[in-house]
Amino acid sequence: MKKLSPGYTVTIGAKNFTRVFTDEGIQKPFFAIFVWTVVFSVLTVVLTVAVGMVLACLVQWEALKGKAIYRVLLILPYAVPSFISILIFKGLFNQSFGEINMMLSALFGIKPAWFSDPNTARAMVIIVNTWLGYPYMMILLHGTAESDSG
Repeated sequence: MKKLSPGYTVTIGAKNFTRVFTDEGIQKPFFAIFVWTVVFSVLTVVLTVAVGMVLACLVQWEALKGKAIYRVLLILPYAVPSFISILIFKGLFNQSFGEINMMLSALFGIKPAWFSDPNTARAMVIIVNTWLGYPYMMILLHGTAESDSG
C-alpha cells in the first residue's frame, strides 16, 4: 500500500476548460446556466433602475405633499436585513396560504407553483431581487437628480 504525502496534487491544466465546450454532458447545462445568469443580471439591473428612477422622480415631484414620509417608507426595505426580507417573501409566495397566491387566485383564478416550477421560481427570484435593490437605486438617482437640479 502506497501512502500519499500531504499536499498531493493532480495537474489538470486546460482540460476542464476544453471539456466545458466539447463534452455534451457538460456543454448543454453550462450554457443554459450561463444564459440564465445573463438574463437574470440584465433583468435585475433594468428593473431596479426603472423602479428606482420612477420612485426617485415621484419623491422629487413638486406637488407631492409629505415627501419626507414617502422617502422614508420607500427606503425602509433597504434598512431591513436581506434574510428577513427573504423569509417574508417565502411566506408571501407560499403555494397554499401565501398572500400573493391568494390575490392571484381571487383576481385571475391562478395559483402559480412558485417553488416547484423553474420558470415561476426564476420570476420570483427576480421580483425579490428587485425589491431588495430598488431602494439603493432610488437613493442614488434621487441624489443625482438633486445635485443636477442645482
